[in-house]
Amino acid sequence: MSVMIWVRILMMISLWVAWGWYLSQFTRLHRLEEACERAWFALNGELLGRHALALKAVAAAGASTPEGQVLSEEVVAVVQACTARAGWVGDAERMENEVRLTERLSRLVADGAASCDSGEGAVLSALSEDILHSEERIREALEAHNQAVTALNAAVQARTSGIVARKTEMQARPPLPRVC
Repeated sequence: MSVMIWVRILMMISLWVAWGWYLSQFTRLHRLEEACERAWFALNGELLGRHALALKAVAAAGASTPEGQVLSEEVVAVVQACTARAGWVGDAERMENEVRLTERLSRLVADGAASCDSGEGAVLSALSEDILHSEERIREALEAHNQAVTALNAAVQARTSGIVARKTEMQARPPLPRVC
């Protein structure tokens, strides 16, 4: 075989290797992005489940006192604010509302259990356990989401850092001397 045929074969092999490397990098980033989306949807589902539990707790606690009525209205308002922004990924205002919901929900359950009779107290006690389990699942889902986002950010940072490093390396080289 002539040298030109070997050169062409080697060029084809190197093109296939480069294309495969590029494709593997793209699919890796795509998989990490999909993992972030799955983790977000799992977290969002847990948060929406907690909203339903919060509304059940409001209904079970009732409003026997004016303070209880105000607290129930606050919980309903916060749940509505959180639900209105349910599909927004990375929404800081929604996360602040979720924290407020946690605080108000724990106060509502504690105040409701203290002022209820034994039948309603048992319902609130069961709801309180469900809410605690929901909080634990939310923490786990949030941790999984944060890990997925951290992995994606690290991969994107490594990819862009490599591109920037190659670009600055090319600019830092002195120009090649002209050959006459």
